Amino acid sequence: MSRAKLLAVSPLILAAALTLPAPTMAGADGHRCTRSDGSGRPCIGLVLGGGGARGGAHIGVLKKLEELRIPVDYIAGTSMGAIIGGFYAAGMDTAEIEAVLAAADWPDLFSDATERRDRPLRRKSDDNLGLYGPKLGIGRRDSWLPGGAVAGQKISLLLENVLARQVQTRDFDALPIPFRAVAADIVTGDMVILGKGQLSMALRSSMSVPGAFDPVPHGDALLVDGGIVRNLPVDVVRDMGADIVIAVNVEYPLLAADELTGLLSIVAQLSTLMVVPNSE
Repeated sequence: MSRAKLLAVSPLILAAALTLPAPTMAGADGHRCTRSDGSGRPCIGLVLGGGGARGGAHIGVLKKLEELRIPVDYIAGTSMGAIIGGFYAAGMDTAEIEAVLAAADWPDLFSDATERRDRPLRRKSDDNLGLYGPKLGIGRRDSWLPGGAVAGQKISLLLENVLARQVQTRDFDALPIPFRAVAADIVTGDMVILGKGQLSMALRSSMSVPGAFDPVPHGDALLVDGGIVRNLPVDVVRDMGADIVIAVNVEYPLLAADELTGLLSIVAQLSTLMVVPNSE
């Protein structure tokens, strides 16, 4: 996170720290939050915006909130902010989240290519027939859309494996911290708020940069990166019951032409281009 963005968040953090010094927990009714001694207090919502690989800076904010003993009662996130926020809402601590991000082979995750030695025998022969490769598009009843550069299978598998031991519910209100992921329906342009279902798929949907990843089917919708419609979903966390909102924006300047050297940098650039108009 840039110095300017961090300073913009700091006053909110310090103000909350002065008024909420005690460890806390969410109230049972979902709209009334209590301190550990039973006294009432305002509910705090955390909003984590998108920003590609820069979204990892959200971990620093989570650490600062923990250091200041500021409770988080609700979380809403978009794109990488949804991934970090979803992990945290599911009960992972900041050290665990950092370990997952550090261990991930990101260039490999941004490719669906499978090593020939790892393919089933019947698939190895597809090389000679020209059948092994990316699919051409996504169908949905009466429409057809081009697929992304990658289907996102490896990222989906990573998210599933990380969350398999953490999440035993399909209701995001039942997570240790109630959570919402924000995606966009590329067919209608509408914002889609994900609060139920498979958490890993909700996170995958929220980070599906159009053109880079295949859209994710969701009922009649085809979901892509939520930064298109709402990079900082403050209204979403307020609707969940937050009285105080801490919103974290991690946008960086656009990359120069000589910095666009591969798919990762191009995806980051696309993410920045998409979210700037929806972060103001």
